[in-house]
Amino acid sequence: MRVEHKDATITPTGADEDFPGTFEVILSAPTLDRDGDTLGSDEWKTPLPEKITFDSDHGMSVATTVGSGVPSINEAGQLVVSGTYSSLPRAQEVRTLVNEGHINTTSVAFMTLPKTSKDAKPQRELLNGAFVAIPSNREALVLSSKSGARNSKSDAAALQAIHDHAVSMGATCVAEKSHKSAETEPIDAPEVVDALDVVGIPDPDENAEPAAELDTAAAAEKSAAAAVETKAADEAESEAVTAAFVDLYADILIP
Repeated sequence: MRVEHKDATITPTGADEDFPGTFEVILSAPTLDRDGDTLGSDEWKTPLPEKITFDSDHGMSVATTVGSGVPSINEAGQLVVSGTYSSLPRAQEVRTLVNEGHINTTSVAFMTLPKTSKDAKPQRELLNGAFVAIPSNREALVLSSKSGARNSKSDAAALQAIHDHAVSMGATCVAEKSHKSAETEPIDAPEVVDALDVVGIPDPDENAEPAAELDTAAAAEKSAAAAVETKAADEAESEAVTAAFVDLYADILIP
């Protein structure tokens, strides 16, 4: 099987909040290309495929697929495709290149079928399309491409609800902290208390065994220190989780 590639253009379609994004391209036009060929609209094998894959640089593999679309022939005799990008990172990288204007051309892959007679017109079977840097057909352009929001409105609402619920359960909103003024109220130093007073240990001068009093005091101090360490560790863990949550969804969370 001999697979041939001919290049063509791109255009964004769909609402801005659509994800993972859509595109509309001219995959082939009945004009003379750089290879000296003209792909006539009546030379495509019909019916056209219900859907074709789109990849980058004609990788023609699962690993290079970035989306898919529905092909059709328009009134101008151009082979056009309306498609959708994949949500995979590699597809979104291609979408970014297209939307930023770095890539605006496409290429068609097809197979020329054997002629049924000497005078018969060529018949070409459409295989797939690709986003390419240098097209063969100068009119094979990207007509439109929409990036889509990172998350849809429903996703944003759900994430905001998660955020609000986490705050109501005691989580700290790091984003809110970052917007506060640098001027903060001074923090009162903790009152220093006698460990013996806390646990109600009698004064050593009273009728009690000094060794027992010291052992009890040491145990109380150790217990108090352990409680402080545990509380500090819990607070640090809570802030770390909250910070990671906010960093991940900072663009849609509303402090």
